[in-house]
Amino acid sequence: MNASIYRDSKQDKDFRDFIKENNLLIPPSCGKTFTFYHYNGRDTSKIDYVLESKSVISNYLTFIRESTNTSTHDPILTTIPCNIQANEETNSLIENKRINWNKVDKTAYQEEIENKLSTWTDEINLNLTFDNIPDKINELCTIMATSASKCSRSKRSKSKRLKKKPWTPELENMAKINRDHFAKWKAAGRPTDKSNILFQNIQFFFNAKAT
Repeated sequence: MNASIYRDSKQDKDFRDFIKENNLLIPPSCGKTFTFYHYNGRDTSKIDYVLESKSVISNYLTFIRESTNTSTHDPILTTIPCNIQANEETNSLIENKRINWNKVDKTAYQEEIENKLSTWTDEINLNLTFDNIPDKINELCTIMATSASKCSRSKRSKSKRLKKKPWTPELENMAKINRDHFAKWKAAGRPTDKSNILFQNIQFFFNAKAT
């Protein structure tokens, strides 16, 4: 939404109503620094925000405009203090497969997400703290991943081709000798004289193979 809290256009009013209806906050340290610079070189405004439902952002910084920034927007950096505790490594391997969204039933996925989040969001509103933010983010990612996997349409595995029966050592050796003789006969210009030893070897192994 191209909206600002410092203007009075229709989308600006909709933006302020959205903030109010959802009980959101703009951090006090947000400031009034412009974040958007139009290509015409004249028009500027502040239309980029990071909102919060409770006071968790400790630092809110809008980067100074630089000549190397070819975008019309300036980046924003926010800091949320939290303690992240690394999990102990285990010997078990966890296989993370990328979800193929083309195979996911979107309607079923939406229903699954809504059902799981209905109770999860209530718990978040009551128990969210600085210390458990990483855990709650992991829980949300797990809910999304498991729901997508559950609603994925897996294709039936194709029947495997029948494997060729292995040759006996005698046949393997005969085939190797046959290939060697054929290579020598071909390199010699494919002679057809019956007295030629290369031609005789080819005929011998062809006849042996046929029998």
